[in-house]
Amino acid sequence: MLKFSINQIQHGESKPHKYQVHATEVGFDSGDFLEHMLVFTSPIKVEVEISRMQKSVSVTGKISVYIEVECRRCGEPFRTIITADLDVKFFPERKIGKVDPFLETYGERYYVGNEIDLAEDIRQAILLEIPTWPVSNEPCDLQSLSTKTLLAGNTRETESPFAKLTTLNLRD
Repeated sequence: MLKFSINQIQHGESKPHKYQVHATEVGFDSGDFLEHMLVFTSPIKVEVEISRMQKSVSVTGKISVYIEVECRRCGEPFRTIITADLDVKFFPERKIGKVDPFLETYGERYYVGNEIDLAEDIRQAILLEIPTWPVSNEPCDLQSLSTKTLLAGNTRETESPFAKLTTLNLRD
């Protein structure tokens, strides 16, 4: 239920809404993040308050979803939560197809008829919070890391770029 009828909210009134949706309902495909080893492990929880002031509709709230990603330090999968704030203001579209891209950039959106759709706003809020370099809060098992590296065929030993610092004589 990502679409809301603005006729159900009176002018000057606010209504809270809580619901859960599957990731596919906001436009995520199961193959979207396979290369990043990201999997949605829970429904997306959305808690919003929808307010109406004359013709504009304001939506504020919180979004949360659990994901499983691969730790960039050790390669092991771990579970974490993504949380995002939602703050969008909808205005009636004056003429169909005539929207102001400048206003959309700053969180102002348009609706046609009497219905607003939050799917794209929820999707974008989640995309912005996906970690680009996920690292587990738990300590990584470095022993299994070296075993994985050997099993992957990376047996070449490389010298640390800092190894030569030990040979420097810094005393006069």
